[in-house]
Amino acid sequence: NFVFQILVSIYQKLPPLYDFDNYDHCLAQPSSTYCLVFAEIQSNIYNDIWLNIENLSKDLLHHFRHENLFFGVCIDQCKELLNYMTPLEMESYSANSSLDNEITNYHGRIHKRQEDLRNRLLYQNLLENCLNYRFQQKYNLSLRTNIEYCENSERTNNFDALDITFATILITIIILNIISSLYDYRLKLQHATVTGNNDFYKNKIPEPAINQLLTSFSICRNYFRITTTATPTKPQHSDLNFTYAFRVFALFIVILGHCIMLIMSVQIENPEFIEKYYYKAETMLFQNGSAIIQIFFVLAGFLLKLNFDEKRLISKDSSFKMGLFVYIQCFLNRYLRLLPSLLMVILFNATFLIHLEDGPFWRHTSESEYIFCREYWWKNVFMINNHMLEDSCSQHTWFLAADMQLYELFLFTVILTAKFEVLRKPLYILLWILAFLVPGLLTYFYKLDAIHFLKPETFRYLYFKDTDTFYLTYPQFYCNMGGYLVGFMCAEIYLKVLLPQKHKLSKYRGFMKFEIILLFVIFLTGIGLLFSGNLVLQNNFEKPSVWLSLYASLYRNIWSIFGGFILLCMLLKMGWIAYEIACLPIFRILGRISFQSYLWHVTILRILGGFYRQPIYLNEFYVVKSLKLDAVLFYSLQVGQIILAFILTNFVAFFVALFVEYPITGIIHYILKMEIPKNQNGEIGNEMKPHLAQIHV
Repeated sequence: NFVFQILVSIYQKLPPLYDFDNYDHCLAQPSSTYCLVFAEIQSNIYNDIWLNIENLSKDLLHHFRHENLFFGVCIDQCKELLNYMTPLEMESYSANSSLDNEITNYHGRIHKRQEDLRNRLLYQNLLENCLNYRFQQKYNLSLRTNIEYCENSERTNNFDALDITFATILITIIILNIISSLYDYRLKLQHATVTGNNDFYKNKIPEPAINQLLTSFSICRNYFRITTTATPTKPQHSDLNFTYAFRVFALFIVILGHCIMLIMSVQIENPEFIEKYYYKAETMLFQNGSAIIQIFFVLAGFLLKLNFDEKRLISKDSSFKMGLFVYIQCFLNRYLRLLPSLLMVILFNATFLIHLEDGPFWRHTSESEYIFCREYWWKNVFMINNHMLEDSCSQHTWFLAADMQLYELFLFTVILTAKFEVLRKPLYILLWILAFLVPGLLTYFYKLDAIHFLKPETFRYLYFKDTDTFYLTYPQFYCNMGGYLVGFMCAEIYLKVLLPQKHKLSKYRGFMKFEIILLFVIFLTGIGLLFSGNLVLQNNFEKPSVWLSLYASLYRNIWSIFGGFILLCMLLKMGWIAYEIACLPIFRILGRISFQSYLWHVTILRILGGFYRQPIYLNEFYVVKSLKLDAVLFYSLQVGQIILAFILTNFVAFFVALFVEYPITGIIHYILKMEIPKNQNGEIGNEMKPHLAQIHV
């Protein structure tokens, strides 16, 4: 509170980070123009305001760079302001040098329409003189400026061939859904034994097999596939019902974190509201919470190993040719299932997104996606964008690329160990060594931070600025191997220990005191892991540091082991009321659409954040508090923003899953499906079944 009071007293004298003329009033006039301008305050050691700005901006761990400002300027107002000035007077308000830095170069790579280039030439001097006149009159400080883009009142939406192509794809999908649904309804009428209800759509598709293909886009059938809450027939499958809640919980944390990033990148009236929470220890709960995404990797590794061993696709008698065939088929099954949904997001961002809204900050918020999805889509399609994250489309899909690369690595591992059992232990040991060693070595030799710390300036300009730690260690598959490996270990323990000893271990369930203590220990351990980042930040180790490298090696891997422990507890149905909640039917539905939710949530957040006309005023009325403590845990995070984002994301995800993902998955399964001759021991013979159970991430 003391720090906040000091900040407020200082901020009352500082220029705002965002200062916008009225956008709609400006463009309501004929032939008017509105420009978004990025500006940098020039140093003046004799000015008290500048000294305050300089002192605040030096502390990038807690503060924005207050010399970097954004202005929304109506050209007509500037012309009126400068109309009576002589050329000599206007020259006095010109900057001594042009503004050219990393931020303006980034804006130049995005806003490169012909009208943007023309407007920069046409209005640069006018806006520089206008803003300097205003600024010097009020603060006695000068600015260097750069026009990001301008909007004209006579602007029109121009649709090109790619827009038309995507619209055609959408219309085709709608037509396919209608035709397939009508065909499925016709099949229903042909079966006299079927009653008038919708049970027909819940049952197996009637022969011949071609009906599976023809009903793949059936809305009714796919609806019941998504919304069914029936208990699986196999006991080991019913044991996994809680995993849907794991996905939903991890997804909610991801959306929450990205909401924080969104609020830091849109126009804010009172940035001190955000900055004060960087002085609180509780902030580390969110700064270090990015490791929670390891839950996805743990689940993916667990399900890969479980499904592979359950289907016994490879045995010690399998040939090299068989192993290669299994690998290719499993890879194609997974890649082709992910690719169509990914392409839908890329195409939407590259076409329709930019046309949805307008406003002074809309192009600033959305145009990077529009440009990068058109130019660098191939990074996502070939799933290598986690290694080429700068200037990439839908940056959050680095996870899909990393997961796909880990899937390829561990699919090879599970095939090799199924064929050569003797290699299992040394191969696991090697992978464990690499999982711990690689992050530490990268941290040491590249002089990185031990954790990716989201500073106020990190994502303010809608790209990750000055954060080598993020680019070099966060999205790389070799820095996330621990999660997949823990999942493998959990599958081994489940299949070889928990399932055979299921009845003996069940005696530990139902002891309320034991389960409450277990929950309490898990909660404290998780909080302790999250708070451990304070030790790294407070000590401010000189780089390269052995201690930072050690922490980088341990943290995500320990978090993965912690997640694996919770997974095993849930497999034993321990966890008291937490287990009961995790098995609620609603999570099965939300879990089935969680892949689409992950893909679309950033697009939803951009839409929610891009329509504001004026800077947003944040206050504690809109912020989540914890246990009535003054410490606000979800700092600067509007409750309505999170809830709205989560609801809209799942709403969009449901319909994309219904109309696109599930139909295309059905087609892929039809194409790849084949009969599997097995020997008398029930093992795979000379052919394999490429239909692995779906592993949603």
